[in-house]
Parts: sequence; structure tokens; C-alpha cells
Amino acid sequence: MVGLRHYFQPRYVRVAVTAGDSALLRDRAAGNNAEYIGFVESAGSPANRELVQKGETDIAVVQGGIKLPDNFDFMGVVRVEHVLYFVRDAFPPRDGELPHVITFSEEQGSHVLGGLFFDRWGYSNVEWIHAWGAIATDEDYAIPADAHAVFVVIDPADPTMERAIQRVAKAGFRLRDPEIGVHATHLSYLKRISVDSSYYCLDDPTIPDEELQTYTVDNYLVAGRPLTYRQRLAVVNAFGLSSPEEELSGTVLWSRGVSLMADLDHILAVAVNFVVIMAGLLGVEVLLYRRYIHELNSLVSRVSLLQAECDLFGIKEKSTAEYNRLFLDACADLLGLISTIAGYYGKENAALMLNRYTRLIHTRANTLKINIQLKLLHPCFGDSFLGIESSGDNARHAKGTDV
Repeated sequence: MVGLRHYFQPRYVRVAVTAGDSALLRDRAAGNNAEYIGFVESAGSPANRELVQKGETDIAVVQGGIKLPDNFDFMGVVRVEHVLYFVRDAFPPRDGELPHVITFSEEQGSHVLGGLFFDRWGYSNVEWIHAWGAIATDEDYAIPADAHAVFVVIDPADPTMERAIQRVAKAGFRLRDPEIGVHATHLSYLKRISVDSSYYCLDDPTIPDEELQTYTVDNYLVAGRPLTYRQRLAVVNAFGLSSPEEELSGTVLWSRGVSLMADLDHILAVAVNFVVIMAGLLGVEVLLYRRYIHELNSLVSRVSLLQAECDLFGIKEKSTAEYNRLFLDACADLLGLISTIAGYYGKENAALMLNRYTRLIHTRANTLKINIQLKLLHPCFGDSFLGIESSGDNARHAKGTDV
């Protein structure tokens, strides 16, 4: 039974996240009382993927568009971000000039997806300026004057990102539609949406200045190794995953990147839980306590034999009477201890009380203690309590009768 505890208490799960995802997922996990989830922060989605591949974390949050090994398990969508594409009046640049584009950190999500978009637009070579992080966090940072455009994938509801959007807008950048046409149909993580004017900043009607179409990008929760059934269920409940793929991923009928051993683990987990629950309902686990109950019954029987050899009635020697009294006291204390141990067993497993295993021990121990108490109390009443008179009283009574 002890060896099956991990099926009932989910094991600790480590999650690789970016700083932006960390706050959101920590709050979500805390709201679901998921204290067994730990977070490891990294620079971006590719770094999260590497942490999982190295075994330093169990699962990771990865932005759509990041290449993943075939054995990675997609567990569901944890958040959705927007593609924001800003351009200056000088874009597109003059012939022969490379476009200078501001984005997030090198080789991270925004940079990787930006490269894909610009390649579709015919710009195979781009001069990337990895300055979006500085724009968002450092108010003194000067936005590069030679930048032609900005391409980022962010959560626009994040206050830090909202301030960065306002800064680039004031620097002369305007939101534009990052249309890639039919190419988007092969990218399942992209979804086409329309936003109204001032959608990204209610105080500024120019962000955007008119109704605009753009894309949302799914961020997935992925596992690099098959999780146990309980681990998977713990993660789903902690982050509130609800995608159709996630709902199927907990069953043996869905196996994209999940090994046969993981499916076997799911089956065994369900089977073990069913057997344990039925054993609890039927009281079968009481059989495991039978040896302990027999030992307590044997102790009661042994104490009964020992106390039967000691008595205070008819004992004339004071030392012998005192020894017997102390011995009977010790037997009574031992019976009380046995009864207490039986009570502990009953609290640990209520089925023992329902099957009257502990009741038998309590009854025998209490009956013997009453017998011992009567032996100890007998000298206090004297022989006259039983209707027996001493020899001197009998002689005086006979003499009085003769007279």
C-alpha cells in the first residue's frame, strides 16, 4: 500500500517558462492550490526546450513556431499572444538596403517567427535589432533611429508590453497587418483575428488607427518525456488546460509523441486505483492487520494466565501479598496499554472497528481489568464482607449459647 502512494499524491513537476509566462502561470497554479508545481525561468522558448531535453525540467512552455523533437508530447495551450508588426514611413527600405527590424532576444520566439514572416515577404536577409526588451524595461533607452520596423510576439495585456507599444508608437511606428496569405494555413499555431482602432491602447486612438487584422500565436505546454497519469492530471488541473488535444492526451487512444510505456502506466494507474478503492470498500485491507490483532489477543491471553496465578485471598505473608498486589497492578496497566494500541489501529483503519476486531480486544481487556480490580479490593472489605466469621468469634458465640 505504501508503495502506491505516488498514485494518490502527484509527484513534483518542474516547468520551464519565460519571465512573462512565469507570473501568469504561477498565479494560475496558486489559484488551483497546486503547490507541487515548480518553475524554472529562462530567456525564451528555445531555452525552455533545451531545459526539457537536458532533463532539468519535466515540461516547458513553448511558443508556436519553435521546432520540437518528435518525441515531445503536446499537452495543451496555456496562453495566446499577438503578433505586432510596426513600420515607419521609410519602410520598405531603398533597393539593396537590408531592413532593420527591432525584435526580442536572439534566437527566441519573436526572432524565430519574425524570420519566417520576413522570408515569406521576400526578405531572406534582415538586420535584426534585439532591443525590444530594453524598450520595455528601460525608459532611458533610445529607440534606434535607423530601425525600419518592429516585429514582436507578445501579450499586449501585460502592462510592461503596453508601455513599450506606446513608446514605439510615439517614435513614429504604425501598426500594420502582417499578412502572409495562404502560408498561414499550414501553420496551425496561427489564428487570424481582427482588432478595432485603439484596441492595444485605449488612451491612444492610433494604436491601431483603424480596424486591423493580425495573428494570434498559441503557446503550448509540452513534455519531453512521458509523464505518469497522476503527473499529467496534476498539470492539467494546475493550469486549467482544456484543449481537445489535451483532453484526449490523458487516454490510451491518443499517442502523439507518447511512448507505449506511458500508455501502460496510465492503464496500471487506473487499475491500481480501482483495486485499492474496491479493497477499501470491501474491507479487504483488514487482512493486513490480522497479524497485529492476533498478537494483541495473544498478549491478553498471556496476561489472563499470569494474573490467575496471583491472588490476595488467604495470603498470610505480608511480603507475598505485597508482591501479588504489585504484580496485579502491572497486569492491569498492561491491559490498558493493549486496549490503547487496539484503539490506535482502529483510528488508522476504520474497517477494523466495523468488523469488530478491536471491539473483541477492548471487551477482553476490560473484563480482565475488572477481575483484577476485584482481587485488589477484596482485602479492603475483610472476611466479614463474604459472611465468614473469624475462629475467635465462633468460639465466643458457642460459649454464649451454652450459657
